[in-house]
Amino acid sequence: MTMTHPGLPVLAALVPTRDRLELLDRALRSIWDQSLKPNVLVLIDDARVEASEHSPDFETIAAFALRLGIEPILLKNRRSPGLAGACNTGLDELQRRHPAEQKLEGISAFQSKWRHLYMANS
Repeated sequence: MTMTHPGLPVLAALVPTRDRLELLDRALRSIWDQSLKPNVLVLIDDARVEASEHSPDFETIAAFALRLGIEPILLKNRRSPGLAGACNTGLDELQRRHPAEQKLEGISAFQSKWRHLYMANS
């Protein structure tokens, strides 16, 4: 599922997490509270066990992201355990879903496009 708009660069929040739901909650609240929100959320669970009471509730997070117009990409770490493996899992999937087709633009050009789209949809 790709929700990003054509011509608008992907602004992704990459969030690796492992068995620390209170910190994940704080990180997600910070993302939701940004004035310039990402259009993609990449959440990577680096849990040592398959599922536990400390695992993120992917369905709830995905539903909330969708309500905010953010494309959720929710993954289990497929690489070596730890931060680097989790980040690389997220970056690999982000690149697979959103291949770099455009030249990298400066932040001012990105903000201009983003504000225009945001105002058009408000």
